[in-house]
Amino acid sequence: MMRERLIRFGLAAAVALVAVQLGAGIVQHGGLIALVVPATLAVLLLITLVAAVAPGHGGPMAFDRILRWTIGAFGAHLAFGLLVTNTSELARYLGGDQATYHELAKAIASHWTEGSQMPHLAAGKEGYYYILAGLYWVFGPYTSSGLVLNAALSAALVPVVSDTARRLLGDRAARLVPPLVVLLPGMFLWTSQLLKEAPIVFLVAVAANVGTRLAERVTMGRLCAFSLATAVLLTVRGYIGLALAVSILAALVVGRGSVARGLVPAAAAAAMLAILVLTVGLGRRGYESTVATDLERVNVIRLEQARTGASGFGGDVDISTPQRALSFLPVGVIQFTFGPFPWQITSFRQLPALPDAIVWWALIPSLVRGVRVGLRDAGRRVLILVVPAIAATLPLALLIGNFGTVARERTQVMVLLVPLIAAGMAARKPSEEALASQPGGHSRQCDGAGI
Repeated sequence: MMRERLIRFGLAAAVALVAVQLGAGIVQHGGLIALVVPATLAVLLLITLVAAVAPGHGGPMAFDRILRWTIGAFGAHLAFGLLVTNTSELARYLGGDQATYHELAKAIASHWTEGSQMPHLAAGKEGYYYILAGLYWVFGPYTSSGLVLNAALSAALVPVVSDTARRLLGDRAARLVPPLVVLLPGMFLWTSQLLKEAPIVFLVAVAANVGTRLAERVTMGRLCAFSLATAVLLTVRGYIGLALAVSILAALVVGRGSVARGLVPAAAAAAMLAILVLTVGLGRRGYESTVATDLERVNVIRLEQARTGASGFGGDVDISTPQRALSFLPVGVIQFTFGPFPWQITSFRQLPALPDAIVWWALIPSLVRGVRVGLRDAGRRVLILVVPAIAATLPLALLIGNFGTVARERTQVMVLLVPLIAAGMAARKPSEEALASQPGGHSRQCDGAGI
């Protein structure tokens, strides 16, 4: 029965998607194939992912709910991405970097097909350019295929993060994950566009999910999945990939009940990652550039953001020495975690960061409550989310001097904290079992049903 519903839903979604995108493709002329074919494949892959993950979430109703949120998220992300990318004013205002990704990816594809000069790519950031170039090589140099990819990766957060929440914190927390990962302003705004936030956030979520699974049981498949996710992340944003790999492995050591039980899978995962990065070469440039970066270089990058961007802050801060960096770190963490504050909005370009900050402030109590619930219910396994969130926050707090970048890169931390926020929100609501066990609880339900 579930398989029949899955097939019917998949076919209906694919037909509806093709119909909508045919119209968009006619407007885009040559971009028709680059839009419809990847989108149809993406819908089928998302249905497959939900079918693989959702069975542990409590039956057909949970499966249907996750599937609806996943496909709905894909359509919403894709529609918004197409709107922004094809509206020059919006593209310049919300995501000016889109043009850079598009042009460099076109240059790489041209190098492959026509032998033109290969563009220079910064180490630890080249991965997304190659992914886009691969799409352009197959479907032509149209941004629509890249937007489909980002929409699919963003939608995939629904089943992946829901599964992480369920494994650590139970079904009630998992039920609240989909609206959080889809509707949080920053999570939606930045992952919908032709920016690399979507693959970064997706890889962070996958690494955390596999880390959670490794805390339960160690298998070769899970070790390979963790190594691959973090190695690919090293090619997209090197310092986050390294921070995430080290912190999840450290949390795994203490999260499996005893250090001895945690050392073996952590050592195995570290060995596989080292082979993949240092021998195979996947993510090697990102790793080498990250470990070679010193505070003087970080200071130069931060000052450039702070002084040249319209939403820069802290243009007079110097973090070029360990002492100065440590003295600034508490301020930087507050700015990265909570900024921008209303009084720091000094230009129209800073406004998109404000809704994300306001929603984030409102969720802080749920996060604090969720950490307490996680420590009570999951014990030290909850460190697999908490430690990487802290490890990612610290370098970002030192490096970023621009509120626009803060809003974009905070999503890498938020995706780790969403399960805890969901657990905190769920803890505020009494469960159905608790309501039914109250005196008169069953009779009230019957009365309600009879009205």
